[in-house]
Amino acid sequence: MNDKSLQFLGLLNRAGKLLIGESLLYKMDRIAILILADDASDRSRKTYLNKAKSAEVAVLGGYSKAELGASLGLGEVSAIGLLDKKAAKKLAESWKGE
Repeated sequence: MNDKSLQFLGLLNRAGKLLIGESLLYKMDRIAILILADDASDRSRKTYLNKAKSAEVAVLGGYSKAELGASLGLGEVSAIGLLDKKAAKKLAESWKGE
């Protein structure tokens, strides 16, 4: 994981390719990848992970709510859903540090 991943999230947000927060729970079938903050509450983590598992959506972590929110120009954000499959693949690769 690196800062380029966070910068890429900011670009994707400006392009309208992200769903942020609770709204993505109802559209999990449209999500290509889920990014979950490491410091999200236990209840939130359980809810998002269960929905992601049932929708067969990959989950990334490694950043705090503050870091994710700052990358989007927002306050704290617990979960981000990426809608674009190509961008999700690129993000997953950069998340691993490739």
